[in-house]
Amino acid sequence: YPGGYGLGLTGIWAEQNSRAALFDALQKRRTTAVTGDRIEVSFRAGEAWMGEVVSGPAERRLDYRVEGWDALKSVEVVRDNFPVHIEVPDYSAPRTGQPQPYRLRFEWGWGPMKGYQVYDWQGRLQVEGGRLLQVVPCFSSDPFDEVRRKRVLEWDERRCAWQSHTSRGSVFTTRNGSTAPRANDALCVEVEGTEETRVELEFDCRTSKSLLATATDWSLTGKLGGSRASFSIGELLQGRQGWRVDGLPTWIVAHRALPAELYALQGHFIDRSEMPAYYYLRVTQENGQLAWSSPIWFEE
Repeated sequence: YPGGYGLGLTGIWAEQNSRAALFDALQKRRTTAVTGDRIEVSFRAGEAWMGEVVSGPAERRLDYRVEGWDALKSVEVVRDNFPVHIEVPDYSAPRTGQPQPYRLRFEWGWGPMKGYQVYDWQGRLQVEGGRLLQVVPCFSSDPFDEVRRKRVLEWDERRCAWQSHTSRGSVFTTRNGSTAPRANDALCVEVEGTEETRVELEFDCRTSKSLLATATDWSLTGKLGGSRASFSIGELLQGRQGWRVDGLPTWIVAHRALPAELYALQGHFIDRSEMPAYYYLRVTQENGQLAWSSPIWFEE
């Protein structure tokens, strides 16, 4: 897996997915930075994109649009490194019975801290009564393996499949450069549907290697575990659900479902000033993940 969740990513606003367009966007500073979750950030001043230098006017209108993968905690416009505007989601927004997008997160890998067992996972997800719009992996870089690979194997509007491997043996190390290594993997999906739309999950798990010999660790090596679960979006809107894999001491969590009112924000800020300044957007999610836009510079 190239890199790993939690080690930072760069987002690029390019006209198309080509080498020339990507490098053109990088040179124009049309970029964002995220800590882990692939938070989408758009930040503009009129026709000027983030990364541009603007001359005047005295009234500066800054428009932004944000879509995250957890509930948004705050969206801030920062001027010369000081916040001047903040917006938060409207938790009182009424729900409708019409089909709409929801964002879901499924996480796996909890278990005993003994030894260095590696758990190999095969996962499948199917949507009943809705459509799968996006699939975003949140795969950590550990444990390193020359053979195993973490990847989404396939996906379409109805289903997706993936593979990964997890271990708790290296959770206290900083070999991958992170001071907060993760022992879990996760998959985020966007589903269009109603509260009655169902998500069917299948997990197969095998612990195939244990490097530190404790009786408990060795007794589990080679065993196959599995799990089947089904949730409606309405059930997940009420809160997260956790369950243990049959036959193995490892756990899975389906996190709370998020309607667009909680993960997306769109707004603007007007600043009246003739002084040179730069502005950027800072986004904070409830799970601690962050995003920043490139600045927009205003000259006299």
